[in-house]
Formats: sequence, structure tokens, C-alpha cells
Amino acid sequence: MCVNTEQVPKTVQEWKNVANNFFQQWQFPHCIGSLDGKHVHIQPPPNSGSLYDNCKHFNSIVLLMSVYAVRFDETVIDPKMTLY
Repeated sequence: MCVNTEQVPKTVQEWKNVANNFFQQWQFPHCIGSLDGKHVHIQPPPNSGSLYDNCKHFNSIVLLMSVYAVRFDETVIDPKMTLY
């Protein structure tokens, strides 16, 4: 997973601007964005065992989408990755 830190607000005022823009666009007060995920069906690689199994009884990876007002950021979560 790669996060471009230049896109993340760093000051209180920048976060307030994000919240204001999200409110202007979607009429949700006190909100800085939204997050949704989707299991994407895949054919697992050879010898992956149960690594790509999920609770819905098929093989998948997870696609996450975060939305800040009008900007979309995609993140694919690979179960082989270790997040620290």
C-alpha cells in the first residue's frame, strides 16, 4: 500500500477546508470523507492456500475507496502485505 503524503491535510485549517468542501458537495456536516470497500473476485495464484479466501466463500482481494469531496483515492489491500 502506498500513501502519497502530499495529499493528506497537515493542519487544522486544511482539515476544516476538507470538511467544508465535503459539506458543499454532499451536504454531510462534520464529515471529512467517506470510505467503502468491495471484495473483487479473483482466481488465486498457485500455492496460495487459503490466503485469498473470504467470509463470502470465494477468493478475492479488497478494493477500498476513500472520497474527499470530489477526489478519489484507490487502495488495494493485498493479504500478503504486512502493515506496521
